[in-house]
Amino acid sequence: MRVLHLTSSFPRSPDDSTAPFILDLARLESHAGLEVEVLAPHDRGLLVDETWGGVTVHRFRYGPQAWERLAHRGGLLAAVRRPLGAVMVAPYLLAFLGSALSRARAGRPEVLHAHWWFPSGLIAVLVGRLLALPVVVTVHGSDAGLAARPGLRRLARWVIRRATIVGTVSDALAAAMAPAAGGDSSRFDRLRLPVEPATGPPVVPPPPLPLRLVAVGRLTPEKGFATAVEAVNSLVREGVDVELDLMGDGPERARLAALAAPSGGRIRLHPAGTRREMTDRIDAAHALVVPSRREGLGLVAVEALARNRPVLASSVGGLPEVVTDGVDGIVVPPDDPAALATAIRRLPLPSPGADAVARHAPAAVLAAHVDAYQAALTAVTHAPGRSLRRTVGVLLTVGLVVALLRLVARDWPQVRDTVTGAGPGWLALTLAVVVVNESAFGLASALVFRRLVPAGPRRPGLLRVAAVYVVAQHGKHVPGAVWPAVARAGLARRWSVGARRVVAWIALESMGSVAASLLVAGAVLAAGGRPLLAAACGAAGAIAPLCLHPRSPLRALLARVLGAGEIPGARAVAGMVPLYLPVWVLNATAGALLATALVPAAAGRDVARIAGAAIVAAVVGFLAVPVPAGLGVREAVFVALTSGVLSTPVALAYALTGRVLALAVQIALALVALPLLRDGAATRSSTTASETNPA
Repeated sequence: MRVLHLTSSFPRSPDDSTAPFILDLARLESHAGLEVEVLAPHDRGLLVDETWGGVTVHRFRYGPQAWERLAHRGGLLAAVRRPLGAVMVAPYLLAFLGSALSRARAGRPEVLHAHWWFPSGLIAVLVGRLLALPVVVTVHGSDAGLAARPGLRRLARWVIRRATIVGTVSDALAAAMAPAAGGDSSRFDRLRLPVEPATGPPVVPPPPLPLRLVAVGRLTPEKGFATAVEAVNSLVREGVDVELDLMGDGPERARLAALAAPSGGRIRLHPAGTRREMTDRIDAAHALVVPSRREGLGLVAVEALARNRPVLASSVGGLPEVVTDGVDGIVVPPDDPAALATAIRRLPLPSPGADAVARHAPAAVLAAHVDAYQAALTAVTHAPGRSLRRTVGVLLTVGLVVALLRLVARDWPQVRDTVTGAGPGWLALTLAVVVVNESAFGLASALVFRRLVPAGPRRPGLLRVAAVYVVAQHGKHVPGAVWPAVARAGLARRWSVGARRVVAWIALESMGSVAASLLVAGAVLAAGGRPLLAAACGAAGAIAPLCLHPRSPLRALLARVLGAGEIPGARAVAGMVPLYLPVWVLNATAGALLATALVPAAAGRDVARIAGAAIVAAVVGFLAVPVPAGLGVREAVFVALTSGVLSTPVALAYALTGRVLALAVQIALALVALPLLRDGAATRSSTTASETNPA
């Protein structure tokens, strides 16, 4: 079986203390005969590809080495709080996605295994859906806190529901993640991590005095090391002979050093060090202290138990599952230095029972993971296959984009010179027209919707419906979704609009827009001296409304599949065409302005032909439903239609510039529209509340 592990945190060397458990798991699987690869972020001075003990490690680059600082420094969230980290998030995610796709195609894994639901789980689900691969996601702990954040809650739910198998490292973590699975904690398997039992003769415990403690982990507030420092300080003041060695790096280091100063050297801070240094310090201690305020499992506690050392742990997360109070050590409340000090006074303790070590035994962990991989493979094997339409769309998109990129690479100097030589004034004017054009699209769509929904207290305002439209524009970048229903469904839920009315809206605006675009394209092409193509566009525009005629196969199919009795007819479509005619006239104007900006020598009929070709290319891309956003289709059609007017490099420069301008405007308008949608939700909630609880 071939497995590709995706992780945002991974050791920089075989003995590194950064997320060593991922390497332990990968090695375990490799030794059992699985073909294992790991994809992780690159960091300064590391190799891009290397092999450790049968595990092939690939590291994706996402910027200059000096800027690659989102890993190995406390995690992605800690890094984005810094200005450079925030700037590098988008390149990081894009590089992660591109590298995961590339590795999945090259290595042909049978299973993708992501560690932490974000960002690795998100990347794995996207790649799995594109390549029809099963996805196993393991939630380790810190990502459970992410899933509870308002801004990320929906994203977590989306990832969890689309992963084939989701595992957690503890029962407590499954309960914490239950809201992301609709309240069902049984959705999560237990995918624990391997801990090797100590080999050789038992390590002799240190002498009874001084009482020696060790704490290991990232120096962050949630690890609660300040509680341990305060507890030891209080014991030192009382004359207890106790010492604490604290191993780790992180933002709390300076604060902890200041807190430890009154101990007179009894509390020592050490760098994170290697795994061997960690185990040596555990062997030299009477007990490990894990005073966490939040913890998914606390694997270091299992490692201490495996080395026959008891653990003093706080009663949070998965720690009570690892440390049985009175058997494996002592469990105390979090953030309670007095309780921890009382527990320390009871040292030395007897040897621990260490039931948790058996649960994390390599053989048991390997069996659980192999079972999860087999279950994921079976689920994908028996799941309905991807539709032929989507498969064709993905293949077309990849093929067209690759072909266009080859053309751009071949003619790059001319493409670059065309774009850089563009008149800035004309480009600015083009951008302004595109803004007006995209805004007009939203208003036209909103007017169509308001004709379908009678006036009343629940009918949303014109601007809010237009906001739904411009936000929905981005759904067309999803394969198979052109004029997507996603945002319309949100409108239906938010303003109590029936689903059938939403389907009618989509059908009406789509056919009305297509008809208007073809009519305008025909007129522009006729002015540009392309009579045959102009006649074809004009005829298609006139016929387009008939696609929703009562006897039309398309209408019958919609009615049969959706059961929508409110799908508009041909007359309704024809009535909508005038609303979209100005929109497509603006579109043609933007095309002509862009041609003037990029090709100053083009004039008269050539500009008209270019603008007409741009409209035809946009419509063909729109009708290519399987292809996300018509990506590659629009550009290829435009290059073909303008071959007699423009050279291929100039045509490519035009197509790419037009795509970038349109996308930038759509994103900007969507950002402007989102506050309108939130205001709409607040208004709707307050209206409902006032109806329910009248003053």
